[in-house]
Parts: sequence; C-alpha cells; structure tokens
Amino acid sequence: MKRSLNDTALFAGFFLLLSGLLLSTGMGADSSVQLVRAMHVVAGLALLVPMAAGTIVHVRTRVLLRPESMDNIARLNGLVLVAVVATGLAILHGLAYWSSAIAPLTTAHGVAAIALIPVTLLHVRAALKRGAGRREPGAVERRSALPHIGVALLVLLVGVASGLWLEAARGTPASAAVPSADAPSPFLPARSLTHGNQAIDPSRLAGSEDCAACHPAIYEQWSESMHRASSTDPHVAVGIQWFRRDNGVAASRFCAGCHDPIPLLAGELDPQLAEMTSPPPAHPEGISCLVCHSIDSVPQNMPGNGSYRIKAQTPPILGTGPAGRAMQRVSGSAHSEAMMKRPLLQEARFCASCHQQFAFGKSAPFQDQDITGQFHQWLDSEFSDASSDDFKTCQDCHMPLVDAVDPAADDGKVRSHRFVGSNHAHAVAAGLDTQAQLVLENLQRGVSMQLSVVEVQDKAGFLKVEVSVTNRGSGHEFPTGVTDIKEAWIELVAHGGGKQLFASGLLDERHYLDAKAHTWRKVLLDHRNMPVDLHNVAVVKKTLLEHTIEPSSTDIASYEIPLGGLEAGPVRVSAKLRMRRANQRWNDWLFNFDGRTMPVVDIYHHDVEQELADLHWTEAQEERTSAATSGASAGALPEGMVWIPAGPTLLGDPLGEPDEQPASEVQVAGFAMDRFPVTNSQYQQFLTAAGYDGPVLKLPWAERYSWNGTQFPAGTADQAAILVTRDEAEAYCEWRGGMLLPSEVQWEKAARGPARSRYPWGNRWEDGLCPEVAGMDVPKRVGMCAGRVSGYGISDLLGGVFEWTSDSYSAYDRTFLHPNANEWLVTFDPLMYSVRGGPPGQVGPATAVYSRSGQNGYQRGRVGFRCVQGGRSL
Repeated sequence: MKRSLNDTALFAGFFLLLSGLLLSTGMGADSSVQLVRAMHVVAGLALLVPMAAGTIVHVRTRVLLRPESMDNIARLNGLVLVAVVATGLAILHGLAYWSSAIAPLTTAHGVAAIALIPVTLLHVRAALKRGAGRREPGAVERRSALPHIGVALLVLLVGVASGLWLEAARGTPASAAVPSADAPSPFLPARSLTHGNQAIDPSRLAGSEDCAACHPAIYEQWSESMHRASSTDPHVAVGIQWFRRDNGVAASRFCAGCHDPIPLLAGELDPQLAEMTSPPPAHPEGISCLVCHSIDSVPQNMPGNGSYRIKAQTPPILGTGPAGRAMQRVSGSAHSEAMMKRPLLQEARFCASCHQQFAFGKSAPFQDQDITGQFHQWLDSEFSDASSDDFKTCQDCHMPLVDAVDPAADDGKVRSHRFVGSNHAHAVAAGLDTQAQLVLENLQRGVSMQLSVVEVQDKAGFLKVEVSVTNRGSGHEFPTGVTDIKEAWIELVAHGGGKQLFASGLLDERHYLDAKAHTWRKVLLDHRNMPVDLHNVAVVKKTLLEHTIEPSSTDIASYEIPLGGLEAGPVRVSAKLRMRRANQRWNDWLFNFDGRTMPVVDIYHHDVEQELADLHWTEAQEERTSAATSGASAGALPEGMVWIPAGPTLLGDPLGEPDEQPASEVQVAGFAMDRFPVTNSQYQQFLTAAGYDGPVLKLPWAERYSWNGTQFPAGTADQAAILVTRDEAEAYCEWRGGMLLPSEVQWEKAARGPARSRYPWGNRWEDGLCPEVAGMDVPKRVGMCAGRVSGYGISDLLGGVFEWTSDSYSAYDRTFLHPNANEWLVTFDPLMYSVRGGPPGQVGPATAVYSRSGQNGYQRGRVGFRCVQGGRSL
C-alpha cells in the first residue's frame, strides 16, 4: 500500500510538473496545448488524494526513520508544494464561472510550480547527503523515481501527439482546393492570405454565438454592428450578386475579402466549385469575432483590399459547450492572449486592411488616383500625427471605451464592438434603435452645419443665404465610404407671405433627389467615359469627380432666394443636412422598382427668420437689378437680340442618343436671345472693362485662336469667341446687364423654330448646305451661312461652334414616364455642362437640334456662347 501510494504520488508530481512547464511556455491555444491543459486539470483532480496520501506517508516515514531530516529545506519544500496545490485548486473555481482572479492565480500557480523544482532538488540533495552509505527502504524509492519521470514524460508526449493529430484532422475542409505554399494566392483579387495558402474550415472562423456565453456585452454590440451585417445587408448582398453576375465568381473575391471573408477563406469562391447560377450563400456572421481576432499580420505599407493574413484559432478540444468554456476559463490569460496579445489590433493599419481600397485590377506601385478609403484620408489629416494633441486612431473614434460587465472589461470598460460609423439606414431598417441613435450622434460629432443670412446682397429682390458644413471631428472625408452610391446633401426651403418662395434639395414623389441640390459624392467613369453608377468597380477606369469635405475643412453652399415681390414681413428659411445610404436609382434596382426607398437621416435641421425690413438695398444694386430686368419683352430688345415668344417646344427626340431621350413637350416663357454667338470684338469689350486677359490654350491646334493679353488674333474680330470657360461666358452675360447663358430648353426652342423642325432650317440636312464654311474648324465670322437661320431668325445654331448652356449635363426628367430599369433622373457629373450646336464639318446624327454633349465647365475648347434675357421654363 505504501509503495503504491508513493508510486502514484511520484507519477502525479512528475506529470503535473512536466505538463505545467509545457503550459507555462506560452505556446498558445492550439490543440496540443488545450489537450495537455485538460490532462493537467484531470490528472490534478484524479491524483490529488493519492498524491496527498503519498506525501503524508513519505513525511511520516522520514520523521520516524530520520527525525533530523525535517529541516528548513524540507519545511520550505512542503510550503511551496502546498502553495502549488492551493493555487491549483483555487484556479478550479473557473470551471464553474468566470473570475478576474483566475489570471493572477494562474501566474502564482506557475511561479510556485517553477520554484518547487530547485527547492525539491535542494531537499533531495540534503536527504541524500544525510543518508550516504546507509541502505534503507527509502533508497529503493529514490532509485524508482527515474521510471516515474519516464512514464510521466511518455504520457505527456502522447497528449501532445494526440493534439497534433486532432489539429490535422480538423484542418482543411474536404471540398477546398489546397495549393502549394509557393503558388499564387487562391484568394486574389482580394489580398487576403492564410498561412501556407491553406483554406480554412468555416467552423474555425464562425461560431460567434459561442463567444456570447462569456462575453455577452461584446456580443450584443457586435450583433447590431455593420461588421455582423457586412455580407447580409441587402445593399451589400445584392451588390455582390450583381458584381459576380457581371464579372464572374473569381472576381467577386475582391468584394468578399472584406464583406464575406469566411466563405472566401474556406475556398468556396472557386469557379470550379461555385457556379455563377448558384453561388455560395453569404455567411450570416459577416465579419465574425474570430475573423478579426485571428488576423496576425497586415502590411506595414499600403494595406487595403482585404490585405490581412489569418491564422485560424484552434477550436476547443472539449467543444464549445460548458466543458469547453470551463477549460477556457481555467486557462488563465492563454485565451485572452490568443485573442488580444497582438499590438496590431490597436493600430489604425489593422482597420486599413479593409478601410482602404485600390483600383480593381491594379497592382503596386499604386498611384494616388488608384487609392481611396478612410485610412488614406486619415493619413492626410492632422489626426494621424502621433505627436499632436489631436492624434486619434480609428479605434479611438469607432471603438470608444464603454461601460460593460464583461470578462474582457478593464476597470469596467471595454472597446465598443458596435463599430459605429455612418450607416444609419441599416440600423433603422433592422429596428436597432440604440445603434441608430449612436450612429446619429457619431455623425453629429463629425460634422457641423450653420445657416446664415448674408447681409451684403448681390442684387435687390433676392435674399442671399449661406449654409456652411464643417468636417470638424472626422479623421476622414465627409461623406465617406461608397460615395458613388451614397447621397449627402443640403435641403433648403424658404417661405414668406404665406407661400413657398424657394426650394432646393427636395425628394420628388419617386424619392429622386433634386438634380440641382448641393450634394457631396463621387463620379466614376468606365473606358467609354460613361458613369459607373451601380458600383461595378471592375469596370472603373478613373474618378472624374470626388466632391467631399476634407477633415477640418468647410464647404459653403450659397442660395439666392427670390422674394417674389415681398417688401415686408418675415422670410423663414429652413435647412437640413441630410444623408442616405444609397440613391434612389440604386434602391430601384435593389427593390425591383417597387417604390421602396432608403431611410434618410437628418444630421442637422436649422431654421432662421429674416425680417425684410432689416435689409438695406444700395442704389447701385437697384440700378443693376433694373438693368438686369430691362428688355425682357419683345417691345424693348437689347441690340443684337431676337425675341422668342412663350409657348411649348419639344425637348429631345425618340431617335436621338440615350442622353437625348425621352422626348417631351415643355412650356417655355418668352425670352430674348443673341442672333449670333458672341464675337471676339464683343468679348474684348468685356475683358477691357473687367481688366482680364483673353483665353489661351497651349495646344498646337489652339495656337491660332489664343489671345495675347486683351488682343484677339489678327483678323478674327467677327469670329465667334472660343476657348472660353463656362464661368467666363457666364460672367460676360452678367456684365452685359444681368443676362444669362441659355438653358437647354431655350436653345432647342430657338433652334427648332415655330415648326419644331429637326434642323434650324427644316427637316432635311441638304437644305442647309453652306460651302462657304467647308473645311473650317471655326467660321471666319459669324453669320456666314444665311441658309442656316432658324424659324425665329437665330443664326449659327448649327454649323458654327459648340455653345455653352446654363444646364448641367444630366439625363432628362423622366418622372412623367412609368419607371423601368432604364429610366431615372441622373446627373452625369456636376462639373460637366451641356453644350449644344456643332462645328461646320460635323454632319450626321450629332447635328440635329436636339443633339447634346457634355463639357467640363473649366475646360477650354472649341466652345463659344451666346446670351439670353428673360423667361425660363414654365
């Protein structure tokens, strides 16, 4: 009995010591370590009584045989052994519940166990020295220690080997292709990686519900976040489906790297495994707990497009039930270190792996125009300067410390896993009231809005209002994200005298935004220079426009509100800063044109009231206004202008290009228009009066048209003024007495004439032939073709030069038609304006009165202009 107890005690002591040493090395949370830890706990509990009994027998035997052996070393040995056992038993309360005491107890247990080794060796050395030359029963026991060590080591090795076998058995899903380590990444065009390019079984990255058992607060936060909905939010899911449909399964990995990483890394987005007609479903956990907490590497330079590397966490040996969770709790800091030990999780570049994008299909070195996203913008802001008091990382703003009763809490606080950004619509649609409120508060912290009436008026009869929006607290631009789809804008409405005086930025009955609203957005172009308006990034070739507000910058929108004859009383102006996740065109596609729309968040709503009696008009302003409104009838026409009577006209043609359809009838108020395009001699008068130099374009073809100061090229006094930007043309018309550039409707009405013909001179091109201008880029003088005059007496509308209009180049209003997949109101680009007309040598479809094209307002080219005075569309 005594020998049996001693043998058991020796084996238990050696096994627990060896396994404890292995666990103290911090090898991580792989299967071998988990199995050894379980064996350590089970052995400690099962062998506790035999080990205690054997120790007691040993002490009693030594006391009886050699009382002098109970020296200080022996007593210290006993105290350390008691400390090891006591701390080990104390840790076991973690089998029942989580406690913050487990980690320090684990440390104390390890320190005591390590201290036990030298103390025990000293004790044994002293005992051997005292018992030299004496043969006692104890000597047999000492000689039997070596086999016990061997058996303990063998059992430990079996545990390690079993863990490795389990690790291999649970590794790669059978359906996934496993390339060699030196093969190209199987996840391209996403830049995501795994160790050795190995596919990861989905179960190794999913199962976030299991985390809730110990981390209920963090799980609740994550479950309402966009990380949870990154693959299942309807706007994301349908967008990826379209992308896959248009570009193939392999290309859709570009989206999945950040939106749906679990099936991506499982190898399920392989064209050989996933048919385009039946793609793998989006994983319901989106960016799960384990996806983020398994990332062990992100590039130091140029992270983006899902550029992370994942080492999947090893599932608990005992499963995710009570037994598995109990073993995680008693592991001390091993679990938390496996989840959070990497400093990478605290760095902004960790977020940059997805919150920075490079142009699809591009590879390093990337150009500035290839890069976009919040991280890129943050790097350019003052918030990225670590030496600044304003320094903030992504985590500081989007994962702030919040109160929580949670095992991961530090002083009662955890980093919020709501990842609050700007997606208010998702929270509203999902009924997540807390998340929606936090998103709104985050938006209000990021931007501010101020509405003010400008005291100095440009002209009488109008109230000038300014709305300033400041990006005051964001480390990136406002708005941010997919701004080619997202809409942020100002809605401004003015009332006075019991009626609405002005409105901008309203949504119509079909939820489409006013095309002339002050908006912030991005315009992407494909190889045809056509807008990419359904976020198919695979065909994007360049960014034409990105109108956003940079960090710590302000954008000001100015409005002139016509007072409509009001001379006294208050005018109430209401302004809203509004935003929605997606424009209505996207929503119509998403919801199959059933009329549904996206919730709009009103970030701010301000009102001001202005008493008209407080406004003071100067005499000069009154004179200017009088000049601007004079001659607005057929009876008092400025020199060189022709009166176009009020009435209907056609706009567009069913046979025209897509941007010239649909045809509609529009009522137009009477107006006066220049008979000829503005000439160089006329434009020179404006330049001289304003103190400006004439236009210059340093291209070979434009050399003969460029000015020298205020001098036009010799012999071109009566030639149409070209190389003029739209702003310069607009300034000339204003200088002439408050005139304007013609709208597209006015230009087309003047060109069609009373007969509404296809060409200004009729319905046959041949009737307007003019050999006098054959071979010319720009006619030598205006009015050379007498046969090309419209029915209203306007000349050179076709066969002269392109001409600026006042309208943005946008699709025609289609609200009178039944909605379908190809009919909506779209502004192609706010910087592009519609130009009409054409040069002498242009023939064919692009020469009809309804023909139109777009020109950047700041660009110089073969574009001239003429002015109008008077009415607009009724």
